Amino acid sequence: MMKVRVKESSVVKPSKETPKVCLWMSNIDQPYGDALFMYFYKRPALSDATNNSSSCYDDFFNSIVLKDGLSKALVTYYPVAGRLKRNESDKGRAEIDCTGEGALFIKAETDSLLEDLGDFAPTEQLEPLIPNLGGNKDDISSYPILLVQ
Repeated sequence: MMKVRVKESSVVKPSKETPKVCLWMSNIDQPYGDALFMYFYKRPALSDATNNSSSCYDDFFNSIVLKDGLSKALVTYYPVAGRLKRNESDKGRAEIDCTGEGALFIKAETDSLLEDLGDFAPTEQLEPLIPNLGGNKDDISSYPILLVQ
């Protein structure tokens, strides 16, 4: 079974002030479970570095660069820096509370290779890649809308 080691976990906030509003969600937008998307990126080969420089190779998974980019992106996409909440005056309907609390950023590593994952069909083999956030499953406001690992 694959072993995943979490090296760092932090909350990345928008780099600038964002609007503090609540956004109504249509019926189709209502959360009925987690929406899980996994994207895998292979580090470029050192031989692909241009001008005999290895900087693109070294910076490819640089968490400082990634967090800085995420912080800037959260200014434009500020709703995902907020939290979901229940609107009790509207029958508990979920809405996005744009609080600017930030997205969860997890730096993790594994000794596994992309080739070890086969065709990426959903299997138990991929479960170690999904972070366990703990918390209260019934309290949707306790989880970030966006998690990046």
